[in-house]
Amino acid sequence: MKDTKYKIISLLKKLKWSLVHSYFAIVRLLPKVSYRYFPAAGLKNWIGESDGEEHLVIEGQKIGHVGKRYIFDQIDFCKKNNQPYKIFSKNLGKTRLIGSILTPINKSFYLATEELSCYDAKYLIKHTNLTQMYVGDVLYLKGDYTSIVGYWTYCKNYYHWFMDVLPRLINLRHMPSDVKIIVPSNLTEYEIASLKFLGVYDRCESLPSGTDNVVVENFWFSSYAGASNAINPITYNFLRDNLLANVGRSETNEEMIFFTRRGIKRGGLLLEQLEEYFKNKGFKLIEGADHSFEEQVNYCRNAKVIAGLHGAALTNILWAESGTTIIEIFSSSWLRATKENISILGGLNYEPIIFESFNDGDLKFIDWRKLDEIIKKYV
Repeated sequence: MKDTKYKIISLLKKLKWSLVHSYFAIVRLLPKVSYRYFPAAGLKNWIGESDGEEHLVIEGQKIGHVGKRYIFDQIDFCKKNNQPYKIFSKNLGKTRLIGSILTPINKSFYLATEELSCYDAKYLIKHTNLTQMYVGDVLYLKGDYTSIVGYWTYCKNYYHWFMDVLPRLINLRHMPSDVKIIVPSNLTEYEIASLKFLGVYDRCESLPSGTDNVVVENFWFSSYAGASNAINPITYNFLRDNLLANVGRSETNEEMIFFTRRGIKRGGLLLEQLEEYFKNKGFKLIEGADHSFEEQVNYCRNAKVIAGLHGAALTNILWAESGTTIIEIFSSSWLRATKENISILGGLNYEPIIFESFNDGDLKFIDWRKLDEIIKKYV
C-alpha cells in the first residue's frame, strides 16, 4: 500500500513538472521562432552549449545582374536576387531533436532557428506534443549523426527534395567519414535513387514513423544551402557535379518532350487538350510517376525542347544541356520563378507563357494562337 502511495505521488510530481516545463517551453519557444527564412538568431545564441567544431562553406552568394527576368519581374513571392545566408556545419555534441522535422533544441528551450523556414515554425508547433518531450519515449542514437529531415521531406515535393533537401549534404565533407544521415522513414523511388547516385545511401538511417523525440550522442548540424525558390548557383552546381555525373547516360530518340501533371492542380479540364496539342506537334508525353528517376534524367539530357505546366516535374530541367529550350506554361494565379532561375544557371533558352486561371490554379483559358507563336520557333 505504501509503495503504491509513493508511486502515485511520484507520478503526480512527474506530471506536474512535465506540464510546467511544457508551459515554459511554449512561452519561450514562440517568441524565438521567426517566420522569416533562416533568421540570424539561432545556434550562435546557444552560449556555452554550442562551442563545437564549425565549418563555413560560404558567407553568402552574390548573384549580380543576370539579364531579363520574365517571371521574376512579375512576382512578389520570394523575390530574392541573391543568397545572403551562410552555408555551414556545426558540431553540437549531445543534442535533442524534437518534432517531426527533428529540430535541435537546447536545455534552455532555444531552437536552432537555422533549421526552420517560414513553413517549418508553424508545422513544428502544430505537430509537436511538447509534453511528450518530457514524459514520452525517447529514441537514443549512439555515434555521429547529421540530418536532412525537415518540412520538405514530409511534403514529398520533387522540386524541394532536389533544391532544398539534398543540398544540405554539401556539408558532409566537413564531418567524420562515418557520420550517419537521418532520413525520412518513407523514402520514394526518386529519393532513394538520388541518394544512391550521390554515394551516400549506405550511410542513411530511417527512424521509425512518428519519431519526434530523439537524443543524438554527437550531432552535426548541416544548414540549408539557401532560401527556397531563390536563384542558387551552389545548389545547381552541387547537383550537376555530384549527382548527375554519376547517372549513366542512355540515348533516347525524343528530342521534344512534354511533362504532364495528371491528377494535380494547374491543368484542370484543359490538360487533356494541352496533351493532345503537344502530341500532335511531335512531343513525347512524360508523366513523371510512370518513369524512374534515371529515365527522367536521360529524357532531359537528350531533349532539345522541354515543355510543361509549371510544377515539380519541370525540376528535371536541372539535367538539361546548355542551349535546351524550356517552354513553361503558367496559371495566372500561380507564378513562381523557380524554373526560370534554373534556366539562367544552366544556360537554357527559357520561354514562359501565362494563361488565365481560376484562383485554385486550374487553367480557365488557353490562347492557342499565342502558344502556336512560341512552338513554331522550335518545331
